[in-house]
Amino acid sequence: DGRISYLQAQSVQAAGLTVDELRAKFDEELGKYYRAARTIIIPVSYTSKKYYVLGKVNTKGAFPLDRPLTVVEAVARAKGLETGLFQRNSVELADLSRSFLIRNGKRMEVNLEKLFLEGDLSQNVPIEPGDYLYFPSTSLNEIYVLGEVMNPGIVGFAPASLCLSASS
Repeated sequence: DGRISYLQAQSVQAAGLTVDELRAKFDEELGKYYRAARTIIIPVSYTSKKYYVLGKVNTKGAFPLDRPLTVVEAVARAKGLETGLFQRNSVELADLSRSFLIRNGKRMEVNLEKLFLEGDLSQNVPIEPGDYLYFPSTSLNEIYVLGEVMNPGIVGFAPASLCLSASS
């Protein structure tokens, strides 16, 4: 319920306080019973601050922000981006060009495509409490191959894998 009890300091409100504020509150409460009361408070873990990773990652959900993290570390905690097989090749199922980071209800200017495909670490921003990372699915498209070819018909392609060449 956000309260802590210790010795004579019963039901001290802890939720919403910093460690120093909580220590001062305990010192004040215990000071009623002990001369020069001094408490030491060491948090075991922080679980109240969370960030969210959804979409085409291997482990979706809410994660505790228990230490400073960046976007790359957040994706690593989600066990990476999902992959699948397409024409006997492993491809990422997340569309990085449409992926985004939402902070305080607003879309952040972070280019996840540059970060993950080009290694641009200037896009590897710190994660803050309440951040929402979303990796939408790539939608496989189809090309209709007609004419004098060996196998006319529908051929699937991933947008990044399309390579056309013209011959005269």
